Amino acid sequence: MSKDEKIVHVFLNLSSPKVKVGTLMQKNKIIFFEYDDKFLKSTLEISPYMLPLKEGVFECSESTFWGVFNDSIPNSLEQLLLDQYLEQKNIDFQDITPLDKLCYIGNFTMGALSYECKEKYNDFIVNDLFKITCNVLLKNNEENFIKLVTPISRLSRDMDCKMPIQYHTSEKTMYPISKSSKRDYSQIFVKFILPTDSIESGAIEMAYNSMALDAKLEIPGFFMAINKYFSYERYDYQKNKRLHVHSVAGLLYDDSKTSSLDYDDLLALTLHLTKDVREQEKVFRVACFNLFSSNRDDHAKNFSFTMDKNGIWKFAPSYNITFSNGLNGEHYTKYLGEGKNPTEKHLIDLGIKHMIKNSEKIIKEVKTSVSNWIKFANEVNLSEETSNLILSEISKRLN
Repeated sequence: MSKDEKIVHVFLNLSSPKVKVGTLMQKNKIIFFEYDDKFLKSTLEISPYMLPLKEGVFECSESTFWGVFNDSIPNSLEQLLLDQYLEQKNIDFQDITPLDKLCYIGNFTMGALSYECKEKYNDFIVNDLFKITCNVLLKNNEENFIKLVTPISRLSRDMDCKMPIQYHTSEKTMYPISKSSKRDYSQIFVKFILPTDSIESGAIEMAYNSMALDAKLEIPGFFMAINKYFSYERYDYQKNKRLHVHSVAGLLYDDSKTSSLDYDDLLALTLHLTKDVREQEKVFRVACFNLFSSNRDDHAKNFSFTMDKNGIWKFAPSYNITFSNGLNGEHYTKYLGEGKNPTEKHLIDLGIKHMIKNSEKIIKEVKTSVSNWIKFANEVNLSEETSNLILSEISKRLN
């Protein structure tokens, strides 16, 4: 692999056959992108703010790589497997460019974008992940998973241990995502537990998703795999048809480490992108739930939008919904500037500012559901200690 020059072709898989979006090229440390002439006539905007559909060559550096493509880059378990592979090949990770990473992930991305280049080296990642998943779920053997996440790594902290597989819920059988979609199988993520995490983390997330469902949030179907691992259906698939996905972080180039995102911004963005007040109401409901339930891990990567083959944007179903203290006890996404101690008054003011028609009703509904936390905790047999710890934080937000 060389930093001198690399070419990657980008495709959109919203229908069959797939459509070429354009071409990425890197020369030294500068990355270029140009839309395909035919795609320019489609009117589909894959990233309307940072990469608008127009003729000409776009240019950026590695450090400012376009968010829509950066959303496709593996950033957790896939990246750890890639690290291991590079070490075996004596390749310095510093020599790997964003375009190299896109080639490694290839067709196995979140969303509907896929990438093709001269080299073919992406199957080993998804196949290795599938083997690890089978060992854990079918043989109750976490050895290879522990080996993968144990070494000191830049990715080992706060990483999202999601395993993508095709799964038959009633038969409890699995199928790799590297194979064509299998009938009656759902595309799901299984979330494994890091050795440093609480053994109850899966149950906590299960309880939170049940509570969110009761609060009328739109969330993917979910269940517990072997009574331990929280699992949920992929929202980038709709009846095994892929949807284009763009995170808020990618849309706005928002870095969680330096984020200034506010629910005020998110509500405005949603209305501007979707042109639908119903989608805006979804965001307001999520803002209410995250405040009352003390889910402060609400950074821009945890919000996304989907786009279908007709170019219709929607606020994506909520994911990574669980109890969290956030960064230094603050919400990553603020409430009209308040991140440490937002209150119901901030929600009321947000509702008024954005003219959310049913804001008072939404606040009441969410508050009622969250006040029943113990019920949801008991349904998954959480320990009394954990239930009460979370209850104490929730009570601060409800009162």
